[in-house]
Amino acid sequence: DDGECCCSCCCSCCRWVARLVTCGFLRSASRKMMMMMWKAFRFSGSDAKRLIFLGLVARLVLVLFAFFQDAYFKVKYTDIDYEVYTDAALHVLRGRSPFDRETYRYTPLIAHLLVPNHVLFKAFGKVLFSNADVMIAIVHLKLLRGEAQSSRSPGREGRSVVEGGAGNPSQNSVVLWALGLWLFNPYTATISSRGSSDSISSLCIVFMLLLLERRKHAAAGFWYGLAVHIRIFPIIYVLPLLVHLGRPSRSIFTVQNGFRDLVSLNESKAAFALSSAFTFAALCLAFYLAEGQRYLDEAILYHFGRYDLAHNFSPWFFIFRVVTNDGARKVLGLAAFLPQVLCLAYYGLIKASSLPYSLFMVTLSFVALNKVVTAQYFAWYLVLLPLVFPSILSPKSAVAVRKALKLAVFLWVLSQLNWLFWAYLYEFEKMESALFPLFLSSVVFVASNVKLMLELDKSYESKTHTHPSLKTRAGGPKGPEL
Repeated sequence: DDGECCCSCCCSCCRWVARLVTCGFLRSASRKMMMMMWKAFRFSGSDAKRLIFLGLVARLVLVLFAFFQDAYFKVKYTDIDYEVYTDAALHVLRGRSPFDRETYRYTPLIAHLLVPNHVLFKAFGKVLFSNADVMIAIVHLKLLRGEAQSSRSPGREGRSVVEGGAGNPSQNSVVLWALGLWLFNPYTATISSRGSSDSISSLCIVFMLLLLERRKHAAAGFWYGLAVHIRIFPIIYVLPLLVHLGRPSRSIFTVQNGFRDLVSLNESKAAFALSSAFTFAALCLAFYLAEGQRYLDEAILYHFGRYDLAHNFSPWFFIFRVVTNDGARKVLGLAAFLPQVLCLAYYGLIKASSLPYSLFMVTLSFVALNKVVTAQYFAWYLVLLPLVFPSILSPKSAVAVRKALKLAVFLWVLSQLNWLFWAYLYEFEKMESALFPLFLSSVVFVASNVKLMLELDKSYESKTHTHPSLKTRAGGPKGPEL
């Protein structure tokens, strides 16, 4: 009744498992999905297969654990956004607009994707997002192993593009560490299993990189246009992408920069630009015709003028609380973009780096300096970390540099734990006196991000024009020192 179906899962974890096991359709679909995923990465070594499979299992366990924590703990595991998606999907199922759900400010595409939450089982979206995580790891593996090169390198199918081949122990160690950073990262594993849709846009981004590496620029443009439609933030990638496409025959791992590449015109750059623009415009037009001005206001325009008075990792929340004048808030909101623009110009145009590293640093700086920062935003740059990890923790890096980077990462994590402590006291224990320490902890968090960016730049390897992670040197170490 009232839109609830027989597979609605507001029940206990055990009841959900029983339904999953006894539903023949779901068992069949699950088997087919696993077979498809297994075929997708059968080219990889057994260690990589096990790692990817364990990453999927870990996420499915977390999806099940969510039922227990949501039922018995004060702090819920499921992201509030997932409830918003689910409610919006119910409106879609009933033939109404997803924007009838208050605070739904996403593309209607997400609500349509999550209609099975009400038709099959409530955790369908979490399983979908978790599988997107695993598909991302498979694309990581293809790029790190050089598999993307096989489509344009006759006679090298299934082999790495560097000396030593795909079975080299040193190369395998680096690749496995890189995959592990995504698959078993507590941020990425929990973000998708809590029900955040960011893994969908992240999957679009890595598909784009894979196709750029294969020189399929029009297809890459489609995935980029889709990513921008789903999440507006990838629009910040325009600058480094235009620089890369200035000389489209080079690998995405080639070190690059320069105004000449930015302004140069060629067929590949035109194909990418037209494809991405058409994809984005077509989707926006389709939903505008379906939803009207409401779509533009809620899904697009809202995000450009947004500021948040609710506490978050950004110290701007406290500043906007103190400054009550609307005109002053707008001026401050515009001023907040300045450091982001400067970082975009530096990492996207001026600094010599590979395309993955450029995108990684552009995203990291954008998130760290944003007016609103939540933990799910971390996934925006963590999806690129496996592709730059071999360069920032290369055995060629000085020991002092590696130690400084490890310390910066430790301080970054510590600053978040400090913030979460004060946020818990303020939000759940209702301690108003914790608000100012919470603001100070947000300032410390931004400082830790700046420190991390400086150390990443010091550690980054930019001396070679091939992917430094996969170089094989006689007598060299078996992997990066961690």
